[in-house]
Amino acid sequence: MKKLIIISCTLLLLTACQLEEKAMSYKQIPKYETNIEVENTPNLTIPGTTGEQPQEPAAEVANKQERKKVFVIRVIDGDTLVYRDSSGKEYTGRLLGVNSPESTKEQQLYGKEAAAFLNNLVEGKEIEIEYDPNAELTDKYGRYLVHAFIGGRSIQYLLISEGLCRVAYVFGDYNYISMYREAESLAKEQGMNIHSIPGYINSANGFDMSVVSSSIKEKVFDLTKQIINN
Repeated sequence: MKKLIIISCTLLLLTACQLEEKAMSYKQIPKYETNIEVENTPNLTIPGTTGEQPQEPAAEVANKQERKKVFVIRVIDGDTLVYRDSSGKEYTGRLLGVNSPESTKEQQLYGKEAAAFLNNLVEGKEIEIEYDPNAELTDKYGRYLVHAFIGGRSIQYLLISEGLCRVAYVFGDYNYISMYREAESLAKEQGMNIHSIPGYINSANGFDMSVVSSSIKEKVFDLTKQIINN
């Protein structure tokens, strides 16, 4: 009996190591299918922000609020993309008010999935972007901070509702944030992706990879206890 327990525990530990290695490396992550048809999603366009020039006293504020069409050239990660405007000039855009796990230099859980989701949703397609009057035009890396829409639907909302982005880096009274938080609450309730591991979403606008391996080890420990008790 003891020999069986030892063998079982060894197998479980080996499995845990393999799972942890897979979670850290992402060498063979399958393509993440969006399962989203833009035409059938709720219209998330907010009344009064349909792209028409708002009547503001400052021209620069009015220009920032105008929604314009751009063509997505490529997706960098789950919250960053490169687009071309009507003049042919290329820009790097950062989705405002959200943050996805890293998938480029640093590898974080669900980062590849977030990037693949966004890629399937927008790459090679026309979207609309909108600057926020209460946010900076660009971040410290020179990326344009934008609310983004496809078919009139909020791209941020779609990412958040799939549990592939979190609401983050909100430094003012930004447009649509209440809508983003609503999507985040629903994703939390359903335990979607980034919300499926307790403690993974940290308090500093990011993600804590240290809890990923801890979560796996805890599951192995619980399984080991069950085997011993039985």
